[in-house]
Amino acid sequence: MRLTRLPDWLIYAAALFLLIFAADSRRLQADAPAPPPPVPGEEATPLSPLSPFNGAKIIKIPAVGGRFATAFSVGEDGVWLTAASAVKACARLAVIVAPGRGAEAKAAPVANGPLALVSTDGGSPALPLAPGARRGEDSFLPGYPQGSAGEAAVKLLGSAALRDPRRGHAPEAVDSWVEIGRTDGLKGTLDGMQGAPVIDGMGRVEGVLVGEIPRRGRLYAAPLAAVRLALAQAKLVPVLQADGEPVTTDNYGRAADALRRDLRVVQLWCDG
Repeated sequence: MRLTRLPDWLIYAAALFLLIFAADSRRLQADAPAPPPPVPGEEATPLSPLSPFNGAKIIKIPAVGGRFATAFSVGEDGVWLTAASAVKACARLAVIVAPGRGAEAKAAPVANGPLALVSTDGGSPALPLAPGARRGEDSFLPGYPQGSAGEAAVKLLGSAALRDPRRGHAPEAVDSWVEIGRTDGLKGTLDGMQGAPVIDGMGRVEGVLVGEIPRRGRLYAAPLAAVRLALAQAKLVPVLQADGEPVTTDNYGRAADALRRDLRVVQLWCDG
Protein backbone atom coordinates (compact mmCIF):
# COMPACT_ATOMS: atom_id res chain seq x y z
CA MET A 1 0.00 0.00 0.00
CA ARG A 2 1.33 3.44 -0.90
CA LEU A 3 1.21 6.13 1.79
CA THR A 4 0.50 9.76 0.91
CA ARG A 5 2.98 12.27 2.32
CA LEU A 6 1.36 15.08 4.30
CA PRO A 7 2.11 18.65 3.12
CA ASP A 8 4.73 20.53 5.16
CA TRP A 9 2.33 23.35 5.98
CA LEU A 10 -0.10 20.87 7.56
CA ILE A 11 2.64 19.41 9.74
CA TYR A 12 3.72 22.90 10.90
CA ALA A 13 0.11 23.90 11.59
CA ALA A 14 -0.44 20.78 13.69
CA ALA A 15 2.75 21.44 15.67
CA LEU A 16 1.70 25.03 16.34
CA PHE A 17 -1.76 23.88 17.46
CA LEU A 18 -0.23 21.40 19.90
CA LEU A 19 2.06 24.09 21.35
CA ILE A 20 -0.85 26.48 21.92
CA PHE A 21 -3.00 23.69 23.36
CA ALA A 22 -0.21 22.70 25.75
CA ALA A 23 0.26 26.35 26.77
CA ASP A 24 -3.45 26.71 27.53
CA SER A 25 -3.49 23.48 29.53
CA ARG A 26 -0.54 24.74 31.64
CA ARG A 27 -2.13 28.13 32.32
CA LEU A 28 -3.48 27.34 35.80
CA GLN A 29 -0.27 25.58 36.86
CA ALA A 30 1.89 28.53 35.71
CA ASP A 31 -0.02 31.35 37.43
CA ALA A 32 1.92 33.38 40.02
CA PRO A 33 0.62 34.55 43.43
CA ALA A 34 -0.45 38.16 43.73
CA PRO A 35 2.33 40.62 44.70
CA PRO A 36 2.43 41.90 48.30
CA PRO A 37 0.44 45.10 48.93
CA PRO A 38 2.27 48.46 49.24
CA VAL A 39 3.47 49.45 52.71
CA PRO A 40 0.87 51.80 54.33
CA GLY A 41 2.05 55.39 54.61
CA GLU A 42 5.01 54.84 52.31
CA GLU A 43 3.96 57.68 50.01
CA ALA A 44 4.73 60.28 52.68
CA THR A 45 8.04 58.72 53.71
CA PRO A 46 11.14 60.63 52.52
CA LEU A 47 13.51 58.84 50.18
CA SER A 48 16.35 57.07 51.95
CA PRO A 49 19.59 59.08 52.22
CA LEU A 50 21.20 56.19 50.33
CA SER A 51 18.70 56.34 47.45
CA PRO A 52 20.44 56.80 44.08
CA PHE A 53 17.63 59.20 43.14
CA ASN A 54 18.37 61.80 45.83
CA GLY A 55 19.98 64.04 43.22
CA ALA A 56 17.03 63.76 40.83
CA LYS A 57 14.12 66.15 40.57
CA ILE A 58 11.26 64.32 42.28
CA ILE A 59 7.75 65.15 41.11
CA LYS A 60 4.36 64.17 42.50
CA ILE A 61 2.47 61.59 40.45
CA PRO A 62 -1.27 62.40 40.43
CA ALA A 63 -3.69 59.65 41.39
CA VAL A 64 -5.72 60.36 38.25
CA GLY A 65 -4.42 61.32 34.83
CA GLY A 66 -1.60 60.34 32.54
CA ARG A 67 -0.74 56.82 31.42
CA PHE A 68 1.54 54.13 32.75
CA ALA A 69 4.01 51.67 31.25
CA THR A 70 7.05 49.64 32.28
CA ALA A 71 10.82 50.11 31.79
CA PHE A 72 13.97 48.36 32.99
CA SER A 73 17.52 49.40 33.75
CA VAL A 74 20.23 49.03 31.12
CA GLY A 75 22.71 51.42 32.79
CA GLU A 76 23.23 51.99 36.51
CA ASP A 77 23.78 55.73 35.98
CA GLY A 78 20.11 56.13 35.05
CA VAL A 79 19.51 54.64 31.59
CA TRP A 80 16.33 52.64 31.01
CA LEU A 81 14.76 50.86 28.07
CA THR A 82 11.07 50.78 27.18
CA ALA A 83 8.69 50.58 24.22
CA ALA A 84 8.63 53.68 22.02
CA SER A 85 4.81 53.73 22.24
CA ALA A 86 5.07 54.12 26.03
CA VAL A 87 6.78 57.52 25.83
CA LYS A 88 5.17 58.93 22.70
CA ALA A 89 3.95 62.54 23.04
CA CYS A 90 4.77 62.84 26.77
CA ALA A 91 4.68 66.41 28.06
CA ARG A 92 6.24 65.11 31.29
CA LEU A 93 7.83 61.75 31.99
CA ALA A 94 8.90 60.15 35.27
CA VAL A 95 10.32 56.89 36.60
CA ILE A 96 8.28 56.05 39.70
CA VAL A 97 10.68 55.54 42.61
CA ALA A 98 8.16 55.48 45.48
CA PRO A 99 4.34 55.49 45.72
CA GLY A 100 3.06 58.80 44.36
CA ARG A 101 6.53 60.10 43.46
CA GLY A 102 8.75 59.87 40.41
CA ALA A 103 12.18 60.93 39.22
CA GLU A 104 11.82 63.31 36.30
CA ALA A 105 13.00 61.64 33.08
CA LYS A 106 13.74 62.30 29.42
CA ALA A 107 13.18 59.96 26.49
CA ALA A 108 14.92 59.46 23.15
CA PRO A 109 13.75 57.06 20.42
CA VAL A 110 16.06 54.28 19.30
CA ALA A 111 16.76 54.72 15.58
CA ASN A 112 15.03 52.26 13.25
CA GLY A 113 13.24 50.34 15.97
CA PRO A 114 10.22 50.12 18.31
CA LEU A 115 12.17 50.99 21.48
CA ALA A 116 13.09 54.15 23.37
CA LEU A 117 15.79 55.07 25.88
CA VAL A 118 14.82 56.88 29.08
CA SER A 119 17.31 58.79 31.25
CA THR A 120 17.17 59.94 34.88
CA ASP A 121 19.57 61.41 37.45
CA GLY A 122 20.34 58.23 39.36
CA GLY A 123 19.64 54.64 38.48
CA SER A 124 19.83 50.96 39.39
CA PRO A 125 22.00 48.01 38.30
CA ALA A 126 21.41 46.97 34.69
CA LEU A 127 19.70 43.71 33.83
CA PRO A 128 22.00 41.25 32.03
CA LEU A 129 21.40 40.22 28.41
CA ALA A 130 20.66 36.66 27.31
CA PRO A 131 22.53 35.06 24.41
CA GLY A 132 19.19 34.67 22.63
CA ALA A 133 15.57 33.54 22.96
CA ARG A 134 14.90 29.80 22.50
CA ARG A 135 11.69 28.02 21.57
CA GLY A 136 10.21 25.67 24.13
CA GLU A 137 11.79 27.30 27.19
CA ASP A 138 9.81 29.23 29.80
CA SER A 139 10.34 32.99 29.88
CA PHE A 140 8.84 35.72 32.05
CA LEU A 141 7.55 39.30 31.98
CA PRO A 142 7.91 41.36 35.19
CA GLY A 143 6.15 44.71 35.11
CA TYR A 144 3.06 46.76 35.90
CA PRO A 145 -0.02 45.43 34.07
CA GLN A 146 -3.10 47.64 34.43
CA GLY A 147 -1.11 50.09 36.56
CA SER A 148 -0.18 47.64 39.33
CA ALA A 149 2.66 45.21 40.00
CA GLY A 150 2.24 41.92 38.13
CA GLU A 151 3.89 39.44 35.79
CA ALA A 152 3.29 36.82 33.11
CA ALA A 153 4.91 33.58 31.98
CA VAL A 154 5.36 33.00 28.23
CA LYS A 155 6.75 30.67 25.60
CA LEU A 156 8.33 31.67 22.29
CA LEU A 157 6.34 30.83 19.16
CA GLY A 158 8.67 32.34 16.56
CA SER A 159 9.25 35.48 14.52
CA ALA A 160 6.52 37.77 13.24
CA ALA A 161 6.01 41.16 11.61
CA LEU A 162 4.14 43.80 13.61
CA ARG A 163 2.41 46.30 11.36
CA ASP A 164 3.55 49.88 11.89
CA PRO A 165 0.60 52.34 11.77
CA ARG A 166 2.86 55.11 10.44
CA ARG A 167 2.45 55.46 6.70
CA GLY A 168 5.54 54.57 4.73
CA HIS A 169 7.11 52.48 7.51
CA ALA A 170 7.78 48.80 7.03
CA PRO A 171 6.41 46.29 9.57
CA GLU A 172 8.62 45.76 12.61
CA ALA A 173 10.36 42.40 13.05
CA VAL A 174 9.30 41.02 16.45
CA ASP A 175 9.24 37.79 18.41
CA SER A 176 5.81 36.24 18.98
CA TRP A 177 5.08 34.74 22.42
CA VAL A 178 2.14 32.82 23.86
CA GLU A 179 1.08 33.42 27.45
CA ILE A 180 1.09 30.37 29.75
CA GLY A 181 0.50 32.07 33.11
CA ARG A 182 0.08 35.38 34.89
CA THR A 183 -0.47 36.96 38.28
CA ASP A 184 -3.27 35.16 40.07
CA GLY A 185 -6.48 37.18 39.81
CA LEU A 186 -5.25 39.39 36.96
CA LYS A 187 -7.94 39.49 34.26
CA GLY A 188 -8.08 41.18 30.88
CA THR A 189 -5.24 42.75 28.94
CA LEU A 190 -1.67 43.39 30.05
CA ASP A 191 -1.96 47.10 29.26
CA GLY A 192 0.76 48.91 31.19
CA MET A 193 3.31 46.15 30.55
CA GLN A 194 4.57 47.83 27.36
CA GLY A 195 8.33 48.16 27.81
CA ALA A 196 8.64 45.21 30.18
CA PRO A 197 11.66 42.95 29.68
CA VAL A 198 11.21 39.35 28.58
CA ILE A 199 13.62 37.46 30.84
CA ASP A 200 14.86 33.89 30.62
CA GLY A 201 15.32 31.32 33.38
CA MET A 202 18.54 33.06 34.46
CA GLY A 203 16.94 36.50 34.69
CA ARG A 204 18.58 37.73 31.47
CA VAL A 205 16.81 39.97 28.95
CA GLU A 206 15.62 38.28 25.74
CA GLY A 207 13.45 41.09 24.38
CA VAL A 208 11.10 43.98 25.21
CA LEU A 209 7.29 43.81 25.14
CA VAL A 210 5.86 46.17 22.52
CA GLY A 211 2.33 44.86 21.82
CA GLU A 212 -0.31 42.19 22.33
CA ILE A 213 -3.40 40.60 20.77
CA PRO A 214 -5.43 39.65 23.86
CA ARG A 215 -8.08 37.53 22.12
CA ARG A 216 -5.37 35.25 20.71
CA GLY A 217 -3.17 35.27 23.80
CA ARG A 218 -0.28 36.61 21.71
CA LEU A 219 2.41 38.97 22.97
CA TYR A 220 4.93 40.69 20.71
CA ALA A 221 8.42 41.69 21.81
CA ALA A 222 11.25 43.55 20.16
CA PRO A 223 14.00 40.93 19.74
CA LEU A 224 17.42 40.87 21.34
CA ALA A 225 18.95 42.53 18.26
CA ALA A 226 16.82 45.63 18.93
CA VAL A 227 18.00 45.72 22.55
CA ARG A 228 21.64 45.56 21.44
CA LEU A 229 20.99 48.39 18.98
CA ALA A 230 19.61 50.52 21.81
CA LEU A 231 22.64 49.85 24.00
CA ALA A 232 24.95 50.75 21.15
CA GLN A 233 23.10 54.04 20.64
CA ALA A 234 23.46 54.80 24.37
CA LYS A 235 27.15 53.78 24.23
CA LEU A 236 26.58 51.16 26.92
CA VAL A 237 28.43 47.87 27.31
CA PRO A 238 25.88 45.10 27.91
CA VAL A 239 26.02 43.12 31.13
CA LEU A 240 26.25 39.42 30.27
CA GLN A 241 26.73 37.72 33.63
CA ALA A 242 23.52 36.50 35.30
CA ASP A 243 23.37 37.76 38.88
CA GLY A 244 20.31 36.14 40.43
CA GLU A 245 18.66 32.85 41.26
CA PRO A 246 17.18 30.73 38.46
CA VAL A 247 13.63 31.79 37.54
CA THR A 248 10.93 29.14 37.09
CA THR A 249 7.14 28.94 36.80
CA ASP A 250 7.14 28.24 40.54
CA ASN A 251 8.99 31.38 41.66
CA TYR A 252 8.70 33.97 38.87
CA GLY A 253 6.30 36.04 40.97
CA ARG A 254 8.91 36.37 43.72
CA ALA A 255 11.64 37.05 41.16
CA ALA A 256 9.54 39.85 39.64
CA ASP A 257 8.88 41.30 43.11
CA ALA A 258 12.64 41.45 43.72
CA LEU A 259 13.31 43.26 40.42
CA ARG A 260 10.61 45.83 41.18
CA ARG A 261 11.74 46.27 44.80
CA ASP A 262 15.33 46.91 43.63
CA LEU A 263 14.03 49.37 40.99
CA ARG A 264 15.62 47.38 38.18
CA VAL A 265 12.15 47.06 36.66
CA VAL A 266 10.15 50.27 37.14
CA GLN A 267 6.86 51.87 36.32
CA LEU A 268 6.82 54.85 33.95
CA TRP A 269 4.36 57.71 34.18
CA CYS A 270 3.63 59.82 31.10
CA ASP A 271 1.63 63.02 31.24
CA GLY A 272 0.27 63.49 27.76
